[in-house]
Amino acid sequence: VDSLFRSIRNWQRQVVGPAREATEIAVRAIATADCDRVLITSRDAELVACLANRHQAVRATMVTSAEHVQRLESSWSPNLWVVDPTARSLMELRNLFRACTALGKPQSRAM
Repeated sequence: VDSLFRSIRNWQRQVVGPAREATEIAVRAIATADCDRVLITSRDAELVACLANRHQAVRATMVTSAEHVQRLESSWSPNLWVVDPTARSLMELRNLFRACTALGKPQSRAM
């Protein structure tokens, strides 16, 4: 996972501790417009998405494949992507990361 993140261009990379800490940092970055999108890898992906979605500026989702990313992007433009890297091949992770990072700025969506 570490080498995949280093290969992503134009994205800031930050290694943090537990899922709750990663979620707080990501939500703060989105809410203050420090960034447009966040990609988090965590074994607690469901928890991260759930906690993040409590903030009105965040549209978080857990994704499982590159196709899943494309489908969700076209329907509601999430700004926080969460990937559980466990039990995924390097190729699957690379495709997921590429799909998430190839997207433009998220569109505002009224809920």
